[in-house]
Amino acid sequence: MALSSVPWDLGTGVPALEVADLHTYYHMKFGLVKAVNGVSFTLPTEQTLGMVGESGCGKTVTALSILRLVQWPGKIESGSVKLFGQELMSLDEERLRAIRGREVAMVFQNATSGLNPVLPVGEQIQEMITSHLPVERQEARKMTLELLERAGFPSASDLYSRYAFQLSGGMCQRVMITMAMALRPKVLIADEPTSSLDVTI
Repeated sequence: MALSSVPWDLGTGVPALEVADLHTYYHMKFGLVKAVNGVSFTLPTEQTLGMVGESGCGKTVTALSILRLVQWPGKIESGSVKLFGQELMSLDEERLRAIRGREVAMVFQNATSGLNPVLPVGEQIQEMITSHLPVERQEARKMTLELLERAGFPSASDLYSRYAFQLSGGMCQRVMITMAMALRPKVLIADEPTSSLDVTI
């Protein structure tokens, strides 16, 4: 997994991301699973931080915890996550939704399940744009097509109206990368983003 940040508020001395003593546990019927147990790290601005480890060691759960996307029976027990000095753990859900995608975004590990199966992929990108930016649907559609073209898709207009089940795993992965980078977030979390892609891509 990789975490990258772009220049923002340089000169303040505040890191892009600070994670301190993060604990996320899963309360299972057979007992307690400590998926993330006291993780701490700092991501400076204009830097990339790699997190490596064997399968199941907690990399993905760490990423989900940063964005507060851990699903039941998982629970963030304690810890601090600061984005450019702002504590994310204490924000209400409305404010957190405004930050996700715009200030910090994530490329999820399983692209196929990360896309909405009943909504065309272009509309999913467009919906994210209109939910964060004051633009009309027509302008958002134009922005979406431009993003898909920049991602190297040969026919952006055709891809716009296709569904996830009509795409290969690699194409779904590229759509997810496009979606994560659409709003140029200040911090990008990439959970094995190239696992489904051909080496030439």
